[in-house]
Amino acid sequence: MVTAVEEKKGLKAAIMAAITAYLEEEEWARLAVVPEPRPLAPISLWRIFGRREVMRPPASWRRRMV
Repeated sequence: MVTAVEEKKGLKAAIMAAITAYLEEEEWARLAVVPEPRPLAPISLWRIFGRREVMRPPASWRRRMV
């Protein structure tokens, strides 16, 4: 004979199993959708030049200005 407490434990286990299965299914569905790769932005040579100038040591700036 099954007691009420054992029946509730079985019901709780069934609910938790159903929730776990649902969450796993959602995770697999999310992983199955692969986002499209974004197109690469064109590289601006002016941008590269500006970054190089900013990273130059100050001593080279002084030599250039004189």
